[in-house]
Amino acid sequence: MELPKIGLGRIPPFIRPLLLIVPLLVVFLLLNFLVLGPRARKLEAAKKEVDKLRADITKSKQQLVNFKPLDEMEKKDIAETNEAFQLMMKSLRTVREVYDSITSRAVSCGINDLSIDPSYNPRQAEDIIKIENQLGLDRCRVFIKLNFHCEMKSLGCFLEGLTEGEDYVIIESMTIKRELPRPGVELVLKLFTKT
Repeated sequence: MELPKIGLGRIPPFIRPLLLIVPLLVVFLLLNFLVLGPRARKLEAAKKEVDKLRADITKSKQQLVNFKPLDEMEKKDIAETNEAFQLMMKSLRTVREVYDSITSRAVSCGINDLSIDPSYNPRQAEDIIKIENQLGLDRCRVFIKLNFHCEMKSLGCFLEGLTEGEDYVIIESMTIKRELPRPGVELVLKLFTKT
């Protein structure tokens, strides 16, 4: 059995040029799909990235153009804020040191149930507080309220060394209540930290 022979003579003349173009078209499509397509997608992604970077550069240049140096008033405000912050941090360290000294003093005098209320602000001393605020002492003033129970001998020992520190501790008020088994003491201290 012989295979039939197909020649170009039997193909109609308008299809002959298509036979040459179709394989070229198939090769072009395969080349485009397998090689050129991925590269084109990478180029598009790179173009988007470049556009994004150019926009960021433009934005940064605009910020540099709009930047103005600080004037004297702003520099002064920054310096005052820094000074106030440093003073507050020093005051907080001093208050913490005073708390430590008060508690160690209480333990050495035999007072074991000492409680400290650091948020205490007396209502009856409003006039004094207004005067201190006008003098600028409010930045370094702290009220401390202490509650404890002890014998009178222990109270004397505690009060004796209370105001001996480097900071100014003033006994604002002291209330002794008659309770059993030991008297109850409420002591309000005013602490002026050094500036």
